[in-house]
Formats: sequence, structure tokens, C-alpha cells
Amino acid sequence: MRLKVLFAIILIIAVLTMGFIFPRGAIYYEEKANVVLKVIGNTHTIKPSGEFVIPEKPLQKSARVVTMYSDDPEIEKYRSYSLIINYYTAPEPPGFTENFLDDFVRGAIVGVDEYRLEGNNITVFIGNTPDWKDQIRLIRDQDMPTKEIKLFKISFDLLDTGVYSPDISGFKKYPFEYNNNPFSRIGNNRDFEGYPNFPEQGSVFKWTSNDSASELGLRGVANYLGFSYEPFNAALLCEGELYYTGQSFDGKKIYVSALCSENKERVPDIIFLKNDDGSYSAYKLSDRPPVYAYTLYGAYNTNESVGFGVYNDRGGKIELKNAAPWEIQFMKDGSWKTIFSPIAAQVITPLAEGSFKEWSWDQKLDDGSMAPFGEYRVVVDNRFMTNFRISPDVPLVDHEDTNYDSEAADGVFMDPAVQKAFGNAYTTSSYNDGLKDEMISQMQYKAWAKGLDPKKLISCINATGIYDDNTKALPSEAVYAKYNGKPVWIIVFNWGMGDESLSHIKYFIVDEAMENVEHSNGCR
Repeated sequence: MRLKVLFAIILIIAVLTMGFIFPRGAIYYEEKANVVLKVIGNTHTIKPSGEFVIPEKPLQKSARVVTMYSDDPEIEKYRSYSLIINYYTAPEPPGFTENFLDDFVRGAIVGVDEYRLEGNNITVFIGNTPDWKDQIRLIRDQDMPTKEIKLFKISFDLLDTGVYSPDISGFKKYPFEYNNNPFSRIGNNRDFEGYPNFPEQGSVFKWTSNDSASELGLRGVANYLGFSYEPFNAALLCEGELYYTGQSFDGKKIYVSALCSENKERVPDIIFLKNDDGSYSAYKLSDRPPVYAYTLYGAYNTNESVGFGVYNDRGGKIELKNAAPWEIQFMKDGSWKTIFSPIAAQVITPLAEGSFKEWSWDQKLDDGSMAPFGEYRVVVDNRFMTNFRISPDVPLVDHEDTNYDSEAADGVFMDPAVQKAFGNAYTTSSYNDGLKDEMISQMQYKAWAKGLDPKKLISCINATGIYDDNTKALPSEAVYAKYNGKPVWIIVFNWGMGDESLSHIKYFIVDEAMENVEHSNGCR
């Protein structure tokens, strides 16, 4: 017993001593730049409007980035930002294209020293100065090789003594980090015995390597709707029933568990990435911004209400400039164009800490026409932004106060405006049960995000009986409303026969309480 206590004391002293050799939260890009960013999205070139602009306006290059290192307290680590670079082409800064722009692509590591921070935008203005590297540069190939941080989860082996010990063989030559405590090496399975916070099964370790090909994202960070998530080792505690968000990261589909996320902060606390073998890896929201804009989900179909808002998590007292201080912008020809802004009373609107304010957009433009498919963003109060897209290949879920009868329902849900575009995105040859399950799961996620009951929705989908005879059908729309005064789910399916698009429509009105079909109609 004394030997074990003595061993534990020696190990703790060794750990504390190594803290001076490998500082807590060791930073591998420190002193490379004031802010180090990794490009996680495609880059865009924004051209000045007008053919002849005097004086000349600069070009802009922009991309979505995530912070790898920052010595600026206003720029949060592991958070997603938009990086905007202003530069002239007449003359262009010497060497700027070949030494920067050519490699300013997804995955690039960029160091920034001089910039302006406005909301979620980091703007660098380099003009045509020859010393542009003093402001922004690629740091991937500078002083030291890029050291990526990899992650692995430990398993346990049963020792002869009957005590479980972490199995960490094969990783002895790397500097490790666990719970922000560094270890220069791990010699055998007994090295953690006596450690005060003995690792649990599934604990996440970090080690450094020059091999950057196989790590998932930056420092194990996943990104969902502009928010950063880090690996989380309690997946089994709250995995529950997972709903597909319709989004992916690094080729892996993103799911959310209603058991893990109460949605009170309007952004999921935990997400799950689906692995190739069908298992799931959990990620926890790493650094929630003090104040942030959000959208309920990342993709909407045409005519679907776009839900968004701003949440004041810990930003103190916030004042919005009016009751609806937002505008919708559309990405066109490489630049953002404002295509809708609401009319609102010009009254200062307070937003208390711990509260949120939400709005919705019906996809109508300022001229009354419907928004086209494409990439969009909401700008709230000129400082908070969130992105989304309008796409024909995603299901629509909405909540209406409308009380339908059969005639009114036929007039609305037999109109193929949504379903035609959706049906053309899929064919009977591309249909499979996996795609059907993903579509239903995505509908459940949207229902959950809107505060509706996803379990009731799946029960009502099953109550339609459309899959009883193996019909090739995908649910394209689900609306929670009333039918002759009763709460119902109105569910629209696109279906097809032979080798054709899923262009045919059939819809059902299902009593939410009794889960029986009240009315149905369809083509053919």
C-alpha cells in the first residue's frame, strides 16, 4: 500500500514537472501570427460593382475559417468566422497571387497580424503594398513542419491483478495530453495507475504527429452550422434516438439526439457523426459564443418558413436597433446581395442575457417573388450572421394554425410547386430504404427543432400505410395543422414507378391523437 501511495506521489510530481516542459494546452502555432486560421469552406472572389469605378475599389477574397490560435480575446478559439481579404489588382501586391492566392483554398493554414473584427467577419486590407506578408500569409510551410493533433480513445485490458488498465500500446513515442495534462511518453499499460483522475473507458487522448492525412478536422473539431464541436466521450449516456440534420462534415452525416440537447440555447449541445461502419462519434459544442445568430437547420425547401434568431448567452445587456433588425442576403456572382429586409418599428429592442429572439422569413423577396434555390445568410443587427441554403432535395416541415377541410387541403397539397422540384431530384433507380429512412429522420429533426413531437410524426407516417406494398415513395412535406378542428399531421409523398422520377404525389391527413387517416388524395 505504501509503495502504491509513494508511486502515486512520484507520478503526480512528474506530471506537474512535465507541465513546465509541455505547457497546458500546448499551442503549436504560437508566435506564428496574432491569429491563426484554417480554411474550412470554399473561397469566393467578390468583385466591385460597376465596370468603371473611380477611385478603384479593391477585390475581395473570402472564405469560412475556424480559429486554431488567437492572442486576441475578441476572437474565440475553435470558433468559425468569415475571413475577408481586400486587395488591389492595379498593381497587385508583388507575389500575392503565387505566394498566397494560389494556395488560399480549403485546408490552408493562414496567419493574420493586422485585421479588423466586425461581428463574425475578420477583414484584412492589404491594398497593393509589397509588405503584405506583415498582415497575412500562409504559415503551413514556415519555420517548423505543421504538427497536427490527432485523437484516439483508449480501451481497457484486464491485468493479472484483476485491475483494468488502459490499452495504449503503439503510441509510445509521442507527447500525449489527457485532461490538459501532458506526458512525454507512455511506456506501458501501468503508467496511469495511481493517477488522480484515472482515465475512463473511451477517454480521449491527444498526440502530435506530422502525418496530417487521417485526422478528422482541426484538432478533432467538427463544424455544424458555423459552430465548432470537439470530441465527447459520453456518447452512450445520451445517444438515444438520433435524427439526421441533413448536414455533413468531412463526408460524415451529422445527427442530433433529442436526449442530449434540450434545444434551450437553440443550437444542439451535442452532435453525432456517423462513421463508415455505422457507429457514431459524439462531439460537444466547444466554445459557445457570448451572443450568436442561428438558424433552426441548414437547408430549407422552397415555400418552407426559414426560422432563425439571435441568442444572448452571456453577452450582458444587448440592444437591437429595432424589432426586426435583420436582412436576407443571397450569394450571387461571388458576392452577397441583400434581397429582403422587413419593415419594422424603429424602436430599440432589448435582449436580456439568457434569452433569445426569433423571426421567420416566408422566402418572399422585396419584389414579392419567391426566392430561388441557392446559398443564403441572415444578418442580424449588422453584426450577427448565420448561413443556410434553399434546395429542392430536402423535405419541408412546417407548423400552421390553418384549419383545413378536404377541399382546402386538396387545393394546397395537390399543388406540385414543392413536390415537383423535390421529385425531379430523385428517381426510382436512386431510391432505397436507406434514403427513405434518412428523409424521415431529417423530417423528425426539423420537427424537433420547431418544438414539435418527432415521435408522433413517425407514428403518423407509418399510419399512412404507404410502405405496406413496398411503394417507392419519399416523404417530401409534413405540416402540423388542424383538420376540421383536430390537430393533424398532413404528410405528402413523392412516388414513382418503373425507371422515372418521383414526380407523382399522394398526401394523407393523419389524426395526431388517434393516428388514423382522416383524408387522402393523389395523382394516378
